[in-house]
Amino acid sequence: MNPNSGFNNLPQYLANLARHITTSSYATVTALAASSLDEDTLMCDTFGFQKIIVAATPYMKIFGIDFSNGQVLWSCMLSLGWAVKVGGTIILIKMFITWTVSDPEGPHIVLVTQYWADNSLVDTVLFHVNALMGDNVREENPFIPRAALQGLNAVIGPLVDIFMLPNENQIIVMLNEYLQACLYPDTPSAQAEFESFVLSIHLALLNQRQIFDHQLDLNLELYQFYVAYPT
Repeated sequence: MNPNSGFNNLPQYLANLARHITTSSYATVTALAASSLDEDTLMCDTFGFQKIIVAATPYMKIFGIDFSNGQVLWSCMLSLGWAVKVGGTIILIKMFITWTVSDPEGPHIVLVTQYWADNSLVDTVLFHVNALMGDNVREENPFIPRAALQGLNAVIGPLVDIFMLPNENQIIVMLNEYLQACLYPDTPSAQAEFESFVLSIHLALLNQRQIFDHQLDLNLELYQFYVAYPT
């Protein structure tokens, strides 16, 4: 096969074919594809051919891996935060895709973890990462080199349940050990969106070796949080 043929890089060839048709470019699609092969800059791929695998390990490290060739694009150590003073480890709980390539700032993931300190204290910690570059989204200047990725102490103590609302802003809801609902991001707009979903949320939670349906309710006299109650 001709090495200059776009079929050696079919995804890029198809993407440039669409560009050629929509813009009436005089450059051939194979030439466009070949020129794209020389680009080292990682870019968002609207067509979805170029994918990044974000993988976290029990050894407190997170990687961005090119799906097409297995190349490690970036890697970061996860900081133990306050637990580094007493010793401990990070337990991986769940990973959410909060933004995708179609969003203005590119794909983001939120890694949910727990600090298990040697003194028996437990905290739930979130790492919000730009999936393209491995930058800490919460940093004011993410381009300043850091020894480790700093997390957000989102919940004091362990989690009972965690889920994401089916809305555009991808709000994460965490139930702490007292069945109180904590949000990420914890903003007034997120709270308002969460409240619009409350009546439709049903949670299957284990209680005394039985699973019961729970719903969330707010009692301002007792709590400042929505709390899950069996129904």
